[in-house]
Amino acid sequence: MTARPCIDCGRLTTNGNRCAEHDRGGRSIADMRRRNTNAKRAIWKHPAWKRVREQVLRRDGYTCVDCGRHRNQLGPYEKLVADHLHDDDPFNADTIETRCSTCSGVKDGARAHPAPQPQPPAS
Repeated sequence: MTARPCIDCGRLTTNGNRCAEHDRGGRSIADMRRRNTNAKRAIWKHPAWKRVREQVLRRDGYTCVDCGRHRNQLGPYEKLVADHLHDDDPFNADTIETRCSTCSGVKDGARAHPAPQPQPPAS
């Protein structure tokens, strides 16, 4: 079999169209991305994550740190989430904050929910 250049890097290979470094074994790029994403999501199924999440929600009083709404004040399609400030240590409660799903989406680039109306003082 004659050597051909890899279609990704140009190195000569006898392995078909790709060298060993770029060979995907017949999987599409979409399959590769999906597989990598699923590996990152495995943390949410870990028992330690469930304990840390509950600890963070309890620490913050089941209240969003951005808008100040308690879990009883959330809309029917909203929930409280434990939101990471950064991904260095996913099980460190000091790097996690409680946010409602709307505020978490705003942090990630979505639209904000309407600001809560101030309550008149009780007479």
